[in-house]
Formats: sequence, C-alpha cells, structure tokens
Amino acid sequence: MIDLTRREECCGCSACSSVCPKDAISMTADAMGFKYPVIDDEKCIHCGLCERACSFKSLVKNPLEKKCHSAIYACRMRDMEEVAKSQSGAATAAVANWILDKGGVVYGAAFGEHFSVHHTRATTKEERDAQRKSKYVQSDIEDCFLKVKEDLKDGKTVLFTGTGCQVAGLLQFAKAANLDTKNLYTCDIICHGVPSPRLWQDYVNYVEQKKLKKPIVHAEFRDKTHYGWASHKETFYTTYTTYTYIFYDHVSFRPSCAVCPYASTNRLADFTVCDFWGYEKSVPEMGADDKGLSLMFVSSEKAKRAFEEFSGVLNYKAVEEEKALQSNMIHPSVFNVNAARFEEDYIAHGFEYVMKKYGHAPFSRRCKNFAKRCVRKILGERGTAAVKKMLGKK
Repeated sequence: MIDLTRREECCGCSACSSVCPKDAISMTADAMGFKYPVIDDEKCIHCGLCERACSFKSLVKNPLEKKCHSAIYACRMRDMEEVAKSQSGAATAAVANWILDKGGVVYGAAFGEHFSVHHTRATTKEERDAQRKSKYVQSDIEDCFLKVKEDLKDGKTVLFTGTGCQVAGLLQFAKAANLDTKNLYTCDIICHGVPSPRLWQDYVNYVEQKKLKKPIVHAEFRDKTHYGWASHKETFYTTYTTYTYIFYDHVSFRPSCAVCPYASTNRLADFTVCDFWGYEKSVPEMGADDKGLSLMFVSSEKAKRAFEEFSGVLNYKAVEEEKALQSNMIHPSVFNVNAARFEEDYIAHGFEYVMKKYGHAPFSRRCKNFAKRCVRKILGERGTAAVKKMLGKK
C-alpha cells in the first residue's frame, strides 16, 4: 500500500491508481489543486502493485543511472508552418508525425474545458495539434495510462509525451502491469516545475471576469507569434504577465518539484525535447531569426533508429553535451523562500491577494521588457534578431 509521509514524496503521476486492480486508489486534489493518492481501505487487497508502480520516492534517494550515451541535436523542422504552430522548433511534432504516419497514437497535454490542462489521446494530426505549445501547469493524466495499455495490447505504436515524472510513471506502470513496450515511445521535456492547477484556473477566471469581461476563447502561455520565441507572456487575445511572474518566482510549484530526480542529463525517455536556450554558444546561425529552436536528446537505441527515419524533415546539427546544458538538466528548480508563505496566503486569502502580493515583476525587469518592446516595434522582427546577434544575447 502506498504510504506517503510527506507531500514531496508524490509527483502525482497516477501510476499507482492506474495499476490498482480493485480501483481502490483515487487521485484527489489538495487545496492547491495538486492530486495525491487516497486509498479506500475497504477495497484494498494489499497486493503491492501500487508500491511497485511508484518509483518516485526511491529515485529521489537513488539518482538515475545513465542508460546509454544520448545523441544531442539542435533542430528545427524544415516546414516553417509546422514551426509556427509549435513553441520552439517543432521537434516533438516531428516525432509525433512519424508515429501518426505509421497509424499510431500520440498522448500529450492539451487544453480542456475552461482551459484546464489534461492529457489527451490523438490519432490524427488535427487532434495532435491541440497538444502543441507550452502549458505551464500540471496536466491531469486521468485514465491515459490505461488507454496506453489498451493501445499497446492492440498492437498500436504509441508516443507518450509529458514531464519527466509523468514518463517515469508510465514506464513504471507498464513494468508493474507486465506490458510489452516494444511499440511504446516516450518523449519528455526539460521541466522547470509544475505550478498549481487551481492557481491557473483562478487566473483564467480573473482574466475573464475582471479584465476581458467576456469568456476567453484563446489562451497561450508563451506567444511567439507577436512577441518572438524568447518571450514569456501569456495571451488571451490580450497580453498579461502576472501568471508568468508567479511561475518564474518559483512560489507555486508542486512540492515534489523541489526534489525532482529527473532534473538530469540521464534521461529515462527515448526522446527529450526543450527550447535550446544558449544556442549562441554552438549554433548561433540556427536560432538568430527568433522563430524558435529545439534541443533534442535521443537516448535509447530504439529512438536512434527512429531518428534515422524521420530526421529528413529536420534541419539539425549535433551538439556537445557541455554546450547544451541548462539549469534543469543539472538540478531541480530552487524554490523561493516565500513558497510556503505563498501557499498559506493563497489558501487563506485567495487569488487576487497573492496576485497583488507576488504577481509583479521588479522595476528593473519591467524597464527591460519595455525596452525590448520598443526595439521590436521600431526595428521589426528581423531588425531585433540582428541587434541580438550583434550584442551576443538571447
């Protein structure tokens, strides 16, 4: 039986509830909206499957062992329409397209009712498109692991995309359920941390009721269409940055993010994809146009064979590991010293209180962002990219 003594011991992947043969475990949200397993003692038969499906607690104490040497690439799809639809260089879309063209299935995070974020199953590129772009909130897995199980049993090729802990949860679930995973491909992201789902929903409600004063019909966490690839602005057909500031102040992450064992170059997933920040050190010519550039780790032999098949749709260049490192490949995000106080304030006083107290950038950052907007407005995208190249900055 799963026995949690601290909230940091659970990443909320749902492997335990998915593997339970008696449906004795439900994933229940706490005051912040993060889900944790709750066991129905009357249904539990003490089979131990839930403990076998949970690897997070043990991995926190025992670092991941490197499976093989990852091939690392700076890459972008050749089709710029695909790039425009994606957050960075559309590397994940390249993998997903390859899976779908084989008649396979793709799982990934998408917006649901009222812009809640949950994992969906896609069998077409149109369905997959809903899974594109960044979503800075923890996605609800729901019953996706069980759907993956059925797809694999039906002989389908499956791609599951998610955070490192979600991919680890699926792999451990598959092991506990004795699944044949030869047709399963996984792709994780270099994760900064997952903020509170409740906070995101409160923010959506606030924007609708107090700012737009009408229902939201579009939401985007990072709008590169209007502000460039390096922008970090959420848009709702108008622009706000409150949620972004709270996210980057590290006050609203799930407790397990502080001890994340997947913040490492030793990847469990077949593929790992992220924005290639710092591309200037190795491939300055590939990201200078501010359209977006991906960094891809190809970590398993199965993934390397797949990459050979679909790499023709990419412009790519091999990158040395030391030139590809980003902070969340080395250690988890460091929590803000006010993280506990933020949670207390949020629970006690609500969203608008914490928005006013924690949701504003320092004056120096506001001045810098204002200057960037002026440069972009005066020079346009090409001129802005040229200035950044001249200055050697992101």
